[in-house]
Amino acid sequence: TTRILKEGELLHGPTATYTVLQLLCEGCFAEVAKCQNLTDQQIVAIKVLNKSEEKELTRRELGVLMALTLLDSEVDSVIKYHEHFHHMGHTCMVFEMLDMNLTEFMESRHWAPLKCHEIRAIAKQLLGALEALNNLGFTHTDIKPENVMLADAVNRPFRVKLTDFGLAVPVLTIKPGTWMQPKGYRAPEVSFSFHLSEAVDMWGLACVLVYLYLGRHMFLSGCENHTLRNGIFTKNFFIQEEAADGSTQLRMRTPEEYTAVSGINTSHCFSLLASLDELLHIQMFHMDWNRRVTAQQALQLPFLTMSHLSEDPDCKQYLIASRQAMNFDLVKTIEAEMESVGPTARLLPIDLKRPSSLGRLLWWRSS
Repeated sequence: TTRILKEGELLHGPTATYTVLQLLCEGCFAEVAKCQNLTDQQIVAIKVLNKSEEKELTRRELGVLMALTLLDSEVDSVIKYHEHFHHMGHTCMVFEMLDMNLTEFMESRHWAPLKCHEIRAIAKQLLGALEALNNLGFTHTDIKPENVMLADAVNRPFRVKLTDFGLAVPVLTIKPGTWMQPKGYRAPEVSFSFHLSEAVDMWGLACVLVYLYLGRHMFLSGCENHTLRNGIFTKNFFIQEEAADGSTQLRMRTPEEYTAVSGINTSHCFSLLASLDELLHIQMFHMDWNRRVTAQQALQLPFLTMSHLSEDPDCKQYLIASRQAMNFDLVKTIEAEMESVGPTARLLPIDLKRPSSLGRLLWWRSS
């Protein structure tokens, strides 16, 4: 594929001229380059869309970004958009320069799971971004680790921002059967062609948080039968049977039955959790989109407010450290500032042992 931009090339925007320093990444729809504003010397990222995808992606992404910009400080957890212009027939969008996405971050850690207080800081920011989107009537539809970026992995390791709004859509325009979300992060209502809403983003975010907690993807994404035993608009995945009361019902095919009708062999899908039964009694992972927790509701849950920690005197030092992490202080300075805490007790996820925790947020058991 021929690259659109070349290193050293000048790009002329409405408020500044930029020089291309380095091509950062190249995809099917666009390429992103590290550039420098020649007026103030600021380093920025410029996203250049391919012509074939330009019209629809530009309309979607610019519409959402400009709406979010009007909310100003309320959306600090969304990538900052500066301006856009055209270069050789391609739309160019100028953004603040960020560091690395969550997938790259986890790879740099050799996929070591994050601690509870670290996940809490990331969750709060992303929930804030989704709440802002919801308030504008949009849903992102593409929540995944690659679309969450760290602002500065060294100095502010848990300062994150939601990116890539090219697939964002107004909630009221989504029709059942619309295909969205990457495999492994896809909500069940998408696969079953049920009602679609902003709840799909909460499912995707839950998958991201579990990915950070486990150090690996919760749902395998190599085969549709593994992701959800996906059955949208096809009889390959279901058998229609007569129930005892005479009514008809759908039963999901066994892996062997699926292989018989599709010719695709599926390996056994193992669980990364202690019990898949927990997935039936949850908030962010609720199978019923209408009962899944919203971003606004999730921000008030104990895991984010840490109300359960403030009630326990044994958690005082951990609560202090957690609040510092929520303010994006340097992690390496947090432990040094904590007094009278033994080395083995520092920054331990104490709250995971309690009912109101990350587990409560994701896998809440109904009473």
